Amino acid sequence: TNPFFRAGETALAATLGLVGKPAGEIFAALREAKNKF
Repeated sequence: TNPFFRAGETALAATLGLVGKPAGEIFAALREAKNKF
């Protein structure tokens, strides 16, 4: 599934090192990582 729809999932947050952060911050980090891919 699309990872952008899973910003609230703990596993995705853990992968980004953002456990406990709001979904909006996780989404922003995921977008930034995509831009550097």
